[in-house]
Amino acid sequence: PWEAYIIEGLDNIEGLPPGCFAMYLKIHHCAIDGATGNQIVEALHDLTPVPGDFTKEDFWQPEEDPSQLSLIGRSYLNMLKQPSKIVNLIKNTIDSLNLPAEIGQKKDEMEDHAIKELTRFNHEVSPHRVFGAVPIELSRLKAIKDGVPNCTLNDVVLSIISGAMRRYLEDKNELPESSLIAGVPMSTRAPKDNNASGGNAVSGMRVTLRSDIADPVVRLKMIHADAVASKVYANAVGAQRLVDIAESIPSSVAALGMRIISATGLSSRNPVAHTVITNVPGPQVPLYMCGGLERAV
Repeated sequence: PWEAYIIEGLDNIEGLPPGCFAMYLKIHHCAIDGATGNQIVEALHDLTPVPGDFTKEDFWQPEEDPSQLSLIGRSYLNMLKQPSKIVNLIKNTIDSLNLPAEIGQKKDEMEDHAIKELTRFNHEVSPHRVFGAVPIELSRLKAIKDGVPNCTLNDVVLSIISGAMRRYLEDKNELPESSLIAGVPMSTRAPKDNNASGGNAVSGMRVTLRSDIADPVVRLKMIHADAVASKVYANAVGAQRLVDIAESIPSSVAALGMRIISATGLSSRNPVAHTVITNVPGPQVPLYMCGGLERAV
């Protein structure tokens, strides 16, 4: 579920200082989300250019592997709890249908998130991957944000990516008349949760990218309005409830369903979004590894 690589020989890459190295860390999403991923990154780095003292003896010991009897006992207790959990889940789901008037109004303000036209991004995914990076100064993004009242950095990022996808599809003569739709992950952690529990607590919402609008300022305003309405509605319905529903599905049934979707190509023929856009804020202070200043990508 996790892999880590140290990559050397980066001296000839433009913008990187001589002698630098990279750490490529890959962890399965079943184990962490962005918040807990940041915890791991912070634990692997120092707060100063001088590395910490690693000469002290480490007395940490892992927990013993659970016995078969213990695993069976935990499973049995979990099964006993499932009926009441499902009953509560159904009750809460029914209650969420009776939304307050102001929430219902926000739902009415949301754009239509249905996929009307497929693009070249909605085809079967191959095993080949290409990675690209474009650095943008945070000050430039904040300047754009300040130009639109109540706009957020997330809105700005959505608008920039929308503009890039619009130009790309225009260049291929494949720009749809309708707007592209983005799937946007959102955290289901309670504000009081200090992430100490770790794990993965992510749901999602859909936002129109308004790629059908050429004017970047108008596009940003429209994205902001739809993102606000979508987030209010998602929070009212309860993003955590979506996670609870997913966790109530037996793993064997879920695995079978995913294999069917993969084998039949349903995910590419009936997508819920044209692309996924996520923003995970990194550490807010400078971090160092082996004396070198960290620059996250």
